[in-house]
Amino acid sequence: MHVLSILGSPRKTGNTAQVLDWVEEQLVADGHRPERIPIVDLKVEGCQECMCCKTGEATLCATEDDGNRLFQKMIEADLVLLSAPVFCWGFPAQIKGFIDRLYCLMDLKGEPPQGAPRLHGKSMALLLTAGGVAEGNSDLLVRGFDNLIGLLKAKSAGHLVITQCTTPSALDERVKKRATDFARHITAR
Repeated sequence: MHVLSILGSPRKTGNTAQVLDWVEEQLVADGHRPERIPIVDLKVEGCQECMCCKTGEATLCATEDDGNRLFQKMIEADLVLLSAPVFCWGFPAQIKGFIDRLYCLMDLKGEPPQGAPRLHGKSMALLLTAGGVAEGNSDLLVRGFDNLIGLLKAKSAGHLVITQCTTPSALDERVKKRATDFARHITAR
């Protein structure tokens, strides 16, 4: 199974990256093909609300940057794993613009615009790390993610939320076990 993991953190070696490392190690051990793309390595602007994706003027998004390449990779993958730290009850700026631009893949009227590929039935999963507790914090992102995959007509492969994160070196064997279990869970569907 080809698993596209999009690292939405501004840091490529932080808490989220460490947990994602463990998930991807287990994916490889189980015979899957993870492909990590750190969003900070790409140029992805936010949605311009031009509506070209809905009028048929653009097959995907009219904004010419790395976003369309990433959308195409999502379409081609068997499973998409979004990972990010929680910043002020939301996604970090580095991935938020990309998430907003997923609008070009949403089927809001029941019929996609002519020629526009969709994520119907695509398995998607979410990995979050947070310095605080889940309640009133990361749970808000989980709810938003579930709403997002509903609009995308995708299906949830699961969520992993690691709270009370301080530094990658403080993440212990219990967190690693949760990460490896999560890898098995998201690919079992």
